[in-house]
Amino acid sequence: MALTFERIEALAPDQASLAAARKLLNPSSWPILAEGGRLAWGECQGSGATPYRVVINEANVGYKCTCPSRKFPCKHALALMWMRADRSAAFAPTPVPDCVKDWLSRSTLGGQNCPGLICRAWSSGSETRHSGELGSARVSAELSGQPSNGRHSLGSSWSN
Repeated sequence: MALTFERIEALAPDQASLAAARKLLNPSSWPILAEGGRLAWGECQGSGATPYRVVINEANVGYKCTCPSRKFPCKHALALMWMRADRSAAFAPTPVPDCVKDWLSRSTLGGQNCPGLICRAWSSGSETRHSGELGSARVSAELSGQPSNGRHSLGSSWSN
């Protein structure tokens, strides 16, 4: 099922979150926008020194963001979904980074409480190793764009 504004609006926790997401639709707020299969990810520059890392799975509208928001999905995830839905920004076709594969493996394996994810190489292109088994056939299916088990979000957090 494709992302539409109606679907994104239904996912939003409130209208204030949608209004905040609208302010983030400028591609200059996103130094990195990339895609691979049914996944899209990016970095959104906030007021801090370190951009927030956001990943969405279009196949099941899964999402993850490194921001401290208590709203789910947060304005960053909503903005990334919105940019995908209206094709307002260019997403570079890129091999899926290990940190995104790691999130995906955790989200499709039932969202167990896993230790924080570290992905220092998100934008550098260098290889990053993560603990955790990535040999799941479900991960391969997700990366190829096949539907997953319908999980929407993940309880564990990323760390810098």
